[in-house]
Amino acid sequence: MANEFRFSGLFKTESQDGRKNYEYIPADVSPIQKSILKFTVAATRDNAERATGVRLVAYGTVADALQARAGQTVDVSGYITISRSKTAAANGQFKYYENKVVERINGQEVA
Repeated sequence: MANEFRFSGLFKTESQDGRKNYEYIPADVSPIQKSILKFTVAATRDNAERATGVRLVAYGTVADALQARAGQTVDVSGYITISRSKTAAANGQFKYYENKVVERINGQEVA
């Protein structure tokens, strides 16, 4: 399908300036009652020397399983959605956001 993705790379735990590079919210404090993980995978392309940081999000058991793999190489896949929100401008314009939602780790769905 056109809205699917797959990335392999390092689940980055720190940015270049030493700040934490991911956010994990456990289910018991999450506003949606599911764990949420927002993180970056440093994905390379065909032995490229430079990596591209790709921002991803995971929910529920997938988030829990991935959080335990922080700092490791992961192979993740899922789907892409587009969401919109109104800007603070009074003219009612929308901002659009691309979300890459992880569903599978190493080709396996996490139950």
